[in-house]
Amino acid sequence: MRKILYLFLILCLSPGCEKRPADVAQPRKVAVWRVGGDAPANPARYAGEVRARMETPLAFRVSGKISRRLALLGTKARKGDLLAELDAADYRLAVTALRAQLAAAAAEAEFNRAEWGRREDLYAQQLISAAELEKFSLAATAAAERRAALAAQLAQAENQLHYTELRAEQDGVVTELAFETGQLVAPGQTVLKLAQGMEREVRIYIPEQAINGIALKQKAAVKFWADGLPPAKGEIREIAAAADPATRTYEVRIGLGPTDARVRLGMSATVELPPASADSALVPLAAVFSSPQQPALSQVWLVDETEHTVHATEVRLGAAAERERVAVSGLHGGQLIVAAGAHYVAEGQTVRYDATGAAAE
Repeated sequence: MRKILYLFLILCLSPGCEKRPADVAQPRKVAVWRVGGDAPANPARYAGEVRARMETPLAFRVSGKISRRLALLGTKARKGDLLAELDAADYRLAVTALRAQLAAAAAEAEFNRAEWGRREDLYAQQLISAAELEKFSLAATAAAERRAALAAQLAQAENQLHYTELRAEQDGVVTELAFETGQLVAPGQTVLKLAQGMEREVRIYIPEQAINGIALKQKAAVKFWADGLPPAKGEIREIAAAADPATRTYEVRIGLGPTDARVRLGMSATVELPPASADSALVPLAAVFSSPQQPALSQVWLVDETEHTVHATEVRLGAAAERERVAVSGLHGGQLIVAAGAHYVAEGQTVRYDATGAAAE
């Protein structure tokens, strides 16, 4: 057994078991790509939907059962038009009861005020004490306050009776209905949406890897799927600050200029967005990588053609293009990058490549 162990140690200490630094330091063979200075010719395309720029959800401010529905999809409403109504029987009864209570409180307050006046005359004649006069004074004040409180309650009840009617707050078109007659609704529950004015926009959803390639006021071309509709010019007017937690996309709103009268709400459209950055260039998709330490950072290996070494540089991703390429910003025309083998090299490593075969875009 000891002879076997000695033999094993001798073999491990022999030159054949040693790590040869020369092998580790050998240049790695990579494919390279010559960066062009032109932006990609193909714009990014996204499917969208035509919506009104101002779309207001409407809801009742009180609860109840819907007794009437006067609005239909596409109904053109003017400010103040009645759109729906709740069963207001209980609210009318509450108003009637409070009016009766207020009348009784007003009579009581008037009686106590008169009694206080008579007690003041008796006190002036020194027929009653100051304590008795103060008692009637407090009674008159309390009766007046009760009348004021009931008046406020009556005003609130009258407001609630008024809230059983849902009226249009602005001129517009009904674009969505979420209720039926006989349905019970809660306060604040959206029952319909009213599109205000004639301004139109297209809403699209952009994935997170492409959101940094667009900017506010960026021009866009909008093409409608409906036959016979001419394309329209648009401009990005709003970009969501946070991604949707379910789809991981950002809502972007494209404002439209004057459009054809046949462009209807809800129509489908295709939005074409040219790159917002002027220094965009197409590179192979395999050239872009992310390190485990910075997974959200997109990088490429930039080749130092003098030292034949590679160095990581940050880029911003744009739209995907044909032939497995992607638009990036942050590079300059003429630079040489690693196009294949990016995951097999390290910072400052020496590489071998065929510069004569490096393609440029």
